[in-house]
Amino acid sequence: MINKRTILEYLFFLFLLISTRSVFVHLLNESSNDRIIKLCILFISFSILLFNIKSVKIEKNSFLGIISYYLVAISLLFYNVFIIREGILAFLFNLILLLPIFWILCRIYYLNNRLLEFLYKYSDVVTIVAVISLFFWVFGSILGIIEPSISLNYTWADQDGIEINGYYYLYFETQRINLLGFEGWRNTSIFVEGPMFNIVLLVALVNLLFLDQRSKKSINIKAMIILVSIFSVLSTTGIFLSIFILLYKFYFRNKLTRKRMLFLLSLSPVLLYAAVLFLYNLALDKAQTGSASVRIDDIYAGIIAWLDSPIVGNGYTHLEAIFKYMNMSIRPNTGYSNGILSTLVQGGITLFLIYFLPFILLFIKKGRDIKFVIIMWFVIMFSTIIDNTPLFLFLCALSYSVCFAKNDIKKLGY
Repeated sequence: MINKRTILEYLFFLFLLISTRSVFVHLLNESSNDRIIKLCILFISFSILLFNIKSVKIEKNSFLGIISYYLVAISLLFYNVFIIREGILAFLFNLILLLPIFWILCRIYYLNNRLLEFLYKYSDVVTIVAVISLFFWVFGSILGIIEPSISLNYTWADQDGIEINGYYYLYFETQRINLLGFEGWRNTSIFVEGPMFNIVLLVALVNLLFLDQRSKKSINIKAMIILVSIFSVLSTTGIFLSIFILLYKFYFRNKLTRKRMLFLLSLSPVLLYAAVLFLYNLALDKAQTGSASVRIDDIYAGIIAWLDSPIVGNGYTHLEAIFKYMNMSIRPNTGYSNGILSTLVQGGITLFLIYFLPFILLFIKKGRDIKFVIIMWFVIMFSTIIDNTPLFLFLCALSYSVCFAKNDIKKLGY
């Protein structure tokens, strides 16, 4: 029987997904939706804490870590309030409330030896979302057997009133694409664009392949669903990274017996040829659509905007600082895609360290798997902007929760 805590855990991850640039957050004339969803996440987080906090005492290292975090975060808040006056409410929600609460939540789960079990819920929720999206993508967007049931308007980047079709509020057609001979709707599930769904899926894939300790059959089925979904998103980043994750998983992580090594060596030439051909055609398509030029312009504009204020940034959520350096002759809009440079532009090196210092500390510690996962995470962040979403903050908090105590990484299975 599913208890109340389990229901809350599933709801927690469901709202995390909804808050990750979903259509519901960006509905036209519904700007309060984002705050409402974050309030729901806060309420659920506090409710889960009440179920878990009784038997656990936060240790000295974690307490000092949180105090140090608040000193830096409040200093940056002070700068935003009195110097720039940008994004104050978002800063309070994200850096003063959500990230520390997620940190405490993950730490308590860790001390209760339930952190991995907690993270399983994320993979389960994403798998369900992926199955639903594949169903409507195939039978609705591709084959046209199912007709759209709703029509909505949402806003994204600098475009207002974008009209989209949806299927029972479970799947939306938000982006068309022409890639590798396929022209049509990409599978974006409930999200405003493919890269957002792509990140959600990649995090679930890593969770399944490196952390999930349940039955192999269940893991394999879910991983296959996630992989098919990643390819249906038709995101270059998602396809590249999923291939690298699989190569690492089966070539480097598992112990290579003589028989396995001979088998892999015999397949390597065929796999290498197929991979190079596929990736070449993928890169060629991207170059022809101008996507590569826009990404390069994103990097240039982001670096120049960051150098305007390298230590404390141009103001939280103040991405307008980048727009003036964009080459609009090659761009369809001012949409930005680089999460690392977005962080540096908003809060400089200070915000970068708030977000990424625990990842850097974990990378320094021994553990080949975690080094690989963190490298993948930085690659994702370099090509997608989700740095102010609760899902991103949760992953930052997860890294905080295991980087201040001895032997934590070994206990997690790394």
